[in-house]
Amino acid sequence: MRPRRCFFAFSGRLAGNRSAQIFSCLLTLFLLAPFAVAQAAPTVIEESFRLAGPGDSSYFGVIDLALDGNRLAVITQPQSRNINAWVYERSPNSENQWSGPQAVFQASSPDPIHMPRLALQGNILALAFQDRVIIAERLSSGWNVTANLTPPPGIAHMGSDVEIDNGTIVVGAATGNYQAVIYRKNSNGAWSYSGHVTGGPWQPNGAEFFGGDVDISGNTIVLGCPYHTLPAGTPSGSVFVFTNTGGSWAQNAQLRYPLSGEEPPNWAGHVAMEADKLIVSFGYVRPESYFYQRTNGVWDFASAYHPTPVFFGGQDIPAAISGNLIAKQLGDPVRGGGRVLLYSPQGSQLVPVADLKHAQYTAHDFARIDLSGRTVAASGNDTILIFDIPSDLSQPSIVQDNFQDGNANGWQPFPLSSWTVASSGAARVYRQSQLASEARSVLGGSDWTQQSVSALITPRAFDGSDRWFGLATRFTDASNYYYVTLRSSNTIMLRRMVDGVFTTLASAPLTATPGQTYNVRLEAVGTRLRVYVNHQLRLEAIDSSLRHGQAALLTYRTQADFDNVLLTPNSLTPLFADDFYYGETTLWNKTGDGTWVDPPEAPREPDLPDPYAEQRNLSQTSTVGGARAHTGVATADQVFQVRARPNTLTPTGWFGAMARYVDDGNYYYLKVGAAGEASIRKLVNGAIFELAKVPFAVTPNTWYTLRLEATGNQLRAYINDRFLLEATDTSHATGKYGLVTYRAAATFDEVRVLEP
Repeated sequence: MRPRRCFFAFSGRLAGNRSAQIFSCLLTLFLLAPFAVAQAAPTVIEESFRLAGPGDSSYFGVIDLALDGNRLAVITQPQSRNINAWVYERSPNSENQWSGPQAVFQASSPDPIHMPRLALQGNILALAFQDRVIIAERLSSGWNVTANLTPPPGIAHMGSDVEIDNGTIVVGAATGNYQAVIYRKNSNGAWSYSGHVTGGPWQPNGAEFFGGDVDISGNTIVLGCPYHTLPAGTPSGSVFVFTNTGGSWAQNAQLRYPLSGEEPPNWAGHVAMEADKLIVSFGYVRPESYFYQRTNGVWDFASAYHPTPVFFGGQDIPAAISGNLIAKQLGDPVRGGGRVLLYSPQGSQLVPVADLKHAQYTAHDFARIDLSGRTVAASGNDTILIFDIPSDLSQPSIVQDNFQDGNANGWQPFPLSSWTVASSGAARVYRQSQLASEARSVLGGSDWTQQSVSALITPRAFDGSDRWFGLATRFTDASNYYYVTLRSSNTIMLRRMVDGVFTTLASAPLTATPGQTYNVRLEAVGTRLRVYVNHQLRLEAIDSSLRHGQAALLTYRTQADFDNVLLTPNSLTPLFADDFYYGETTLWNKTGDGTWVDPPEAPREPDLPDPYAEQRNLSQTSTVGGARAHTGVATADQVFQVRARPNTLTPTGWFGAMARYVDDGNYYYLKVGAAGEASIRKLVNGAIFELAKVPFAVTPNTWYTLRLEATGNQLRAYINDRFLLEATDTSHATGKYGLVTYRAAATFDEVRVLEP
């Protein structure tokens, strides 16, 4: 089986950057998209507390952690083969008051590469090495090592994983087969071997050299066997489930890869279970989660979830489960480093409810995570981040106003402002026309914690030098808000006002020309502030001065028109990207009469000049009929952008981009080329409806950047970063996205899909 590949880059190509290309090729995007459910973006939560890594952890840092209630255990490996175990305690009276770390014990590691695994429950801590299990208990005198157990007879390899529940310790092992070794206290109160259960045939491969992943909940043990070979034609890997009835463990079920088609390379890389819920996920770089539920003693596959954005790295992608929350370690393409996505089972589906991200400016990797109750601990960069999850994870609905209804209901102009809804060509805009002073208009009912506001802004006149127009977030009053300004002095500034005092957080050169329209976006999500102009990231800063407020439009001695105001509770989130660097387009589903031509295979030596650099794109060469290529998972709000070049246009031919693609008879699309027009159209059960059109001449063999936005009931189209078209429609609420041609040969490149 050939690995699937794609190329992720959000601000231009990374051609020639081999490390970026190698990291990007690990992506496996949306392979089983039909099983994903369209959902709103989850709530972003930053850490509530940071714990410094204990002791001298400069070699491997925190290599594993385990969280149980208000107690956190970690193990570190300093610059030696010694493994140190530590425990932190949180005060029950203050969620951000932690004591420790308290040293529990130090033990030598037989192998500096294959790290031990850690488990914690109540007053019991277990550390599994390849050659022994160390158990420590918290007694009246403090933490004490109470057992040092070697593998029982017949067990050759041990230590791949360890878990505890209700006084039973389970350790991953392997001897011909994957195994789970069980320890309990005997009648004398001493820890001892209590038996083992056996799964599928063991095939040592990397981290699985010492066994598979295990978990225990009550009288049930699950054992992941990621490289267990099944009969020919059956996907590899399976999960064995064992139950304890009458004092002995017996196999209750064998769960295999639940979906038809191409199987993953090591399904059942990780397992996590609590009560009647089981999560099976991949090791290495594939992030899919498979959800099983037990009813009347029978385990049934419920659903699969494929997170977006899918940008992740490392060789371990574990999950944790507690109550009605499931935590999954992933990567973060926006902030860099790690993130944790929280799901909640809703019926048979896994629904993302929270996105845990680090607050610091530089990348922060997450090596290990654990979840207990509504608290998540994540380690990385010699620091442990603590996330406390609020009980209410609901998100406000997006708000948008294009003023086409002729009013500005909900907007609250400040005194001395002159705001009116005015006509501008065929459109209506929210116009600020006075030049004498500063002017503001605040959007009522938008007092949010997380907030991103964008608008199309056209300055009409500046009265003097260093005049400006812009947007504000977290506006609480005239003395407290964040704001971005585009200035007549050809500068863009990201600033804050706190108690009437201005502070510049970031600035850069940018030309502001009267009569030119600018697409401006200001994000305040967590402590991260980001500014985009014409879809390009311009400024970024970290600040925690202001935590909530409303959105506002601002000018200072400037006349300006504001249009297509959009307010969302999230930052721009990458959903998909493809530069067609690696030659394969298996992520794309092609339908219709097209002839799609894949680019050449990736060069064997990416650091050398690439003779096929100009051909690394996706072409459709037929001019006979209609052709479509779609990808991704169904989402409600999406921004689809692609560079497109028409190569051959018949008199009725055209090329374009699709949004909210449901099937070949239902989607929105931007149509460019035929009869010298550009239009937004929709297909509903195969019937075509034109929603908006403008004149637009196309030159063959010329590249155009097409951008089709679908947010709520609004559709907007840009060509070469120029806003051209808008329409309102409710026919399609969710869908995928893609490329489309009709009686035209065209080439496509640099696909970018974002969630606003």
